[in-house]
Amino acid sequence: MDECEQVPKKRRRLTIWRISILLLLIGAVAFVIFRLRLKSKLNAHIEAIRAAGYPVTGAELDASYSIPFGAENAAHEILDAISFIRKWDKSED
Repeated sequence: MDECEQVPKKRRRLTIWRISILLLLIGAVAFVIFRLRLKSKLNAHIEAIRAAGYPVTGAELDASYSIPFGAENAAHEILDAISFIRKWDKSED
């Protein structure tokens, strides 16, 4: 009788393992499908933005900037303005 009682327990263990592995596989497949659909939607939105004429990459954004004709480097003006900054002494308050 001991042998008869052990056989169903082994089958139950195998069935539990099979069900858990099957659930994990179903979860992994569902996750992959979700990610692929999300990627497809994101690419559609990016293409819609590009079709509207807006930059969608860093290189396109950098190329879209332009320096106006005759513009000077503002760094020199900023350095001149910083040279006029004076540190206040507490005695001058």
